[in-house]
Amino acid sequence: MTIAALIAKQDNVELVRDAIAAILAVETAQQQTYAASVAATVTRSDDSDYTATAAVNDGAHLEDGIYTATAGTLTAGVGEWTCVSPSGREDTFTSTAADDDLEFPALGITFDVTAVSEEWDTGDVLAVWSPDPRLWKLRVFKERTAPWGAFLAAPDSGTDDAVPIVNVWFDREDFDEASSDYIERQNADGKFHVDVYGYGKAAATEIGHTPADLRAALEAQRAMRLVRNILMAAEYMELGLSGTVWKRFPDSITAFQPTDGDRPIQHVMGMRLVLGVRFNEVSPQVELIPCGGILARVHTEIDGEVVFSVEQTFS
Repeated sequence: MTIAALIAKQDNVELVRDAIAAILAVETAQQQTYAASVAATVTRSDDSDYTATAAVNDGAHLEDGIYTATAGTLTAGVGEWTCVSPSGREDTFTSTAADDDLEFPALGITFDVTAVSEEWDTGDVLAVWSPDPRLWKLRVFKERTAPWGAFLAAPDSGTDDAVPIVNVWFDREDFDEASSDYIERQNADGKFHVDVYGYGKAAATEIGHTPADLRAALEAQRAMRLVRNILMAAEYMELGLSGTVWKRFPDSITAFQPTDGDRPIQHVMGMRLVLGVRFNEVSPQVELIPCGGILARVHTEIDGEVVFSVEQTFS
């Protein structure tokens, strides 16, 4: 390996940092896609042979939880259905045929019905769990000093600029001499900070209002729970770097108030996960090239800087 290649090589500590950020970005994107599809088979309270699957209406965002559609008094499988969302909102639909799809536009959900033999009956219940894809959305950065800049414009809740922000950065690396060798491989314990920033905007409720700082804290806690659960999944014990990483384990989680200088950032709360990672750091060996001669000189520039320059020839 040449000296130029040695300088350009990325250390394993950088690979580990990039792996942590990539895992969070990929997993949250995949879960958003899964949650947005819903398409879960519903459960039913009786022995009807009719079946249904749930689908999200175009442009709709479902709540996180159980949607329940209940048949009122039906005649020959036809009549009124009532659907209730996880928050208690309701919408009704009156079918005109026993195999009509059950549409609840006010809630953003439709049950696609497949007719088989026994039609719906009074009191039938359809229930489906719907994950909200927005709960999986994170913006992931690395090595940023103030990634919360998007929050300064006070975006509305539910917009892309209001989703939690994650910043992955390297803190320190300690080496274990006893388990390393003195030539090429060093066993390292690295500390990586995974900072999560939650944003909140005050909102009116039926009994008053929810303060912005409370909403920001709850968002930060929710996002940190998601981050920790992803990184501590069994499949990521080696962070996808088998042969380089031995293990990873959370050292601590702490809450903090982000500041700009001495001024606290309004409507933003932070949480920090310190992730300890044990991995191998490798020092590539340089193939030496015989030097034919060296011409060196020291001179002073016009601005007073003292410069040492070298010219080398290699055989």
